[in-house]
Amino acid sequence: MDSSPILGDNILSSKSGEIDGGSTALIVTAGVVGILFAVYLYRLIASISLGSSQTGSLNGEQGANFHLLADGESNRKLIEIYEAIREGADSFLFAEYRICMYFIIGFGTLVLILTSRADGKWDFEVGALTAVAFVVGALTSIVSGYLGMKVAVFSNARTTVSAMDPVRNTQHYIYIYTYLIFVQL
Repeated sequence: MDSSPILGDNILSSKSGEIDGGSTALIVTAGVVGILFAVYLYRLIASISLGSSQTGSLNGEQGANFHLLADGESNRKLIEIYEAIREGADSFLFAEYRICMYFIIGFGTLVLILTSRADGKWDFEVGALTAVAFVVGALTSIVSGYLGMKVAVFSNARTTVSAMDPVRNTQHYIYIYTYLIFVQL
């Protein structure tokens, strides 16, 4: 019997109902590589401190030191702006997700009712599974939005500090920051 995938059916399963091991390995490997890459980018961005004590050599000269933020006032202002943005983002997410919960409860109930009736009879098992799929998808979207906002706020101030460093490859960090933002889309 031919065990190739059937067109129109799940491409990950064969006629015998078994899951293709190669596809599963590819999916798991891609997920692990993606997580490892995200950890690498996080560590790279997190290595940029917002403190005012950062010094480094200018153009490779040992004696020439600079401060990423020239004076304490600039550093305090940057951290103040960063904290205000972080607090505003947290407030926005809380307000938005409160509204999203009402939406999820309302439409989850509607999905449950509308998908439970088929062929003139009620089948609440199908409706419940469909509603659970809707809720899981909505919660996954919420978690993605939360992580995206946190990454954006965390990276924003550090990219600003990096752009002030004449030694550090600023363009590299800007590309990473842009990637971190747009990967959430």
